[in-house]
Parts: sequence; structure tokens; C-alpha cells
Amino acid sequence: MIFRIQESIFFRNDDGRVWTDDDNRVILTATTGRLLIYLLQHKGQVVSKDELLEKVWDAYGLSTSSNSLYKYISDLRAVFRNLGCTDEIIVTVPKLGFMIANSVLVEQVEDSEQPGTSDIMPVVEPDSDPIVLAPVIARGNESNSSEASITAQPTSSGGKIALLSIVLIILVAGIVAFYTIGDRGRQEETTWPLGNIDNCPVRSFNPHESEKSLAVLRNVIATKGILCSGHSTYFIQVSAPVLADKKGRIFISRCNYVDDKRTKFSSCENYYRADYEITR
Repeated sequence: MIFRIQESIFFRNDDGRVWTDDDNRVILTATTGRLLIYLLQHKGQVVSKDELLEKVWDAYGLSTSSNSLYKYISDLRAVFRNLGCTDEIIVTVPKLGFMIANSVLVEQVEDSEQPGTSDIMPVVEPDSDPIVLAPVIARGNESNSSEASITAQPTSSGGKIALLSIVLIILVAGIVAFYTIGDRGRQEETTWPLGNIDNCPVRSFNPHESEKSLAVLRNVIATKGILCSGHSTYFIQVSAPVLADKKGRIFISRCNYVDDKRTKFSSCENYYRADYEITR
């Protein structure tokens, strides 16, 4: 199966190949490919860290940690950047997990519909629903401690240099992430009270969130119907450009707790926009 992402990047889950129309390409490892296909199949939904670890690692007899998950996410983002995509494909939802936003264009295409695959064996797609499509079968022996998340496939002397540069950048980014991810993980587990809407508390991922964010939340509640109900709490993050009356990113999640103890979520309804603007 081939996915076309943002009209310019192609990903084939059969062999983990990611490429563009101008023939820049990299090969993802089996684990990285499974991670990407799972996120693509759940586009628009926040996938929790525990779910990703279970479906991408545990189901294949592999053990890993949240630190490794962040590293693989960082590697995937680096792949998209180095293939020329400046859009935010994979969104981190603090405290909840990761998602591919609804605003990201994802299409399933046949081999014959896009260039650059004449040298690739065609993939026979199963008849099953793509949402339950089995992830990529692991290729070779994998170990989370020694596996490089991405390997480059050289195509020419000029391409070799470019691809080696990509690999070097990704390796350096992975090393930096390894030493910093612990602090980042702790930061994402922290939220701050911002106020209340109806009977639902509102919490922010930013300790200095502006009260103007409450106006943004009220507008989204009114237009999208994400109403306060039962044991609910709103989580909100509004980027600085939005607060300055420009277009920017917002993320809102209304999470329902299992009971009054408010220690475990039963479900969350999420809203993400990359180009939100306050209207007068």
C-alpha cells in the first residue's frame, strides 16, 4: 500500500520506502515503518504512548521505553523535513500522545498513479479494511539499543552525499533526544489550571497561558459542539501568533474521566487547527 502525504511525499509500508517526485528517498526500518503506518491509519485521532508501544513494539516481541518512542517520532519528523516538507505532519499532544492532524492530506494510491517506482516490485494489497491492515513484517533482527531508525539507499554519487548527510543529521538528533527526552517527558505530564467553563475545569500545558485562550476555547465549544459534560476537563494549548490575532496552532481536548477521582480518562475528544485565527 502506498500513501501520498501532503501531495509530495510517498510512503510504501511494504518495504518502508519514503520518497518524493524528484527521486529523493530513504528506507525506514521495520519498526519506524510500523510506527508511521499506525499513525497514518489513525489520522485525526490522538494515539496514546501506551497504545503505540503496545501495537508497534510489544505485539512484535520487542521491548522499548517512552524514550525510544520519542526518538522514533523525532526520526520520522526529520525524514519529512529533509525531504522538503515544512508542514507539521506528526503533532505531539502533551500528556496524551501523538497524532497526524486532520489538516494533513493523506491519500492511498496505486503504484501506477505516481512516479519513481518503476524499479520497485508492485505490492498486492489485501482485501481487508485498511484500518485493520497488519503492520509491516519485521525485516531481520531488531534491537532497540543498536538499530538505526533509517537507512539510506544511494542512487548516485550526488545522492549518496545528500543521503549520508540526512543520516548524520538524524543520528545527531537521536543522540540529543536521548539525553533530553527525560526532562521533556516530565514537562508533558504537567498542566496548570486556567479557569472553568460551565462546570468543567480548564487546564493549560503552558504555565503562563493567557486568559485570552479561554475566549478561544469558548468559540470552539460554540462552533464545534465540544460541550462540557459529566466528569470532563478541558486541556488547551494556544500558540503565541493566535493570541496576537494572527493565524497559528491551537489544540483543545475535552477528556472524560472514569469517575470523580479524576485519575484515569475514559475518552477524549480532540480539536486541532494549524491555521486558527480569532475572528471579531
